[in-house]
Amino acid sequence: MNNHGNATAPPEASILAHEFVNRMARLGISRRELCKRTGLSRQTLHNIEHGGKVDLRPATLSALDAGLMWQPGTTYALSMGDMTVLETADAMMHADKENSYRWRIVERISRMSLDDLERLVSIMESETLETDPDDTPLTTDDVIARVEQSVMSRIEKRLADYRDNGTAQ
Repeated sequence: MNNHGNATAPPEASILAHEFVNRMARLGISRRELCKRTGLSRQTLHNIEHGGKVDLRPATLSALDAGLMWQPGTTYALSMGDMTVLETADAMMHADKENSYRWRIVERISRMSLDDLERLVSIMESETLETDPDDTPLTTDDVIARVEQSVMSRIEKRLADYRDNGTAQ
């Protein structure tokens, strides 16, 4: 026992803390970004991360599931020590990575001014595809499709690297 309460956290808290940290790392998000996604305080997230005492109300559980892109009920199950939910969570990793990248793209675009956004689209529309024999300018839909295709290929590469090496680069 130390001056801060129990010397050890209950096993359920350490399971949730461990998976919480793993999930944030897998998604490539910081505690600050998770605060924005969930509306939870930094202190609450710190307590979860370090296995501290947290009042896991239904709204908190729901916010964590959404913010960490877990299936509803995953945070609750982990807080109860049920690790079987992770099999489903791992199977959904690809979709989670895709959503995480899309979230970041939308977040960056939302911070751009309308002038900057229109300028970028205009530049991309004026580019031509190397494979286009008639040098047709790209439409906005073409630009969106190319960006989405590029993002998806990068996600696939990172997931392959993660599967092969155990780390995303």
